[in-house]
Amino acid sequence: KVKIEVFLIVLVILVAAFFRLWQIRDTVVFLGDEGRDMIVMRNMIKELKPVFLGPTASVGGFYLGPIYYWMGAPFLALFMFDPVGPSVMVALFGIATVFLLYKFLKDAVGFWPAILASSLYAVAPLIVRYSRSSWNPNPLPFFALLQIYSLYMGLKSKKLIYFAVAGASFGIAIQLHYLAIMLVPISALIILVNSNFRKIPLIITVALAGSLITFSPFLLFEIKNHFPNFITIHEFVTRDATHGYKTTHV
Repeated sequence: KVKIEVFLIVLVILVAAFFRLWQIRDTVVFLGDEGRDMIVMRNMIKELKPVFLGPTASVGGFYLGPIYYWMGAPFLALFMFDPVGPSVMVALFGIATVFLLYKFLKDAVGFWPAILASSLYAVAPLIVRYSRSSWNPNPLPFFALLQIYSLYMGLKSKKLIYFAVAGASFGIAIQLHYLAIMLVPISALIILVNSNFRKIPLIITVALAGSLITFSPFLLFEIKNHFPNFITIHEFVTRDATHGYKTTHV
């Protein structure tokens, strides 16, 4: 039985790797955003100077944290400044997500649901498509799933280190895309339902410490520059809408 399980998950991983890496150089997406990111990463490598501000968000005029540049720059250097390098990094995160999904579900609900879900995730066309290009939100599923799985393991084993990993995962996820903020209420609900009320403050403290470690480069930039992005984000989410459907009461 163990040999069959190992064979099947290895097969799923190989299939996931094939779909994500096969002829990636010939099909990689390279538009203006990707060009901007490559320039920033190239300058980081050549000048040996890390950046503390990431890509701009799609709307709102504010910026993400720099973690995507920090992760992608070593791959750009490894591939001798070939833009396919960061795309390979994204593909590897995609492959790792398949295995992490399998591991999570195997621990939570059993082998067959885990192998089925990971198989579907390995070949889903839209997921494969976004696992083959260098774009900052693309590694987000890995870190979001790592956060939830770490919470699960922390609640199951009662070991605080897992909550620190969950927090660190969130600190990375929120720098990849601000929609990762949805992980906060989800995680809070998981902790609230599955833990002793007396331990919740300690769990939150450990998770917050973990998130501050990975979020600290962006936080340091904000502190040094008087929180320009935090202010812009606050103004963006609180100002009146300038478009969309409105009603007028006469």
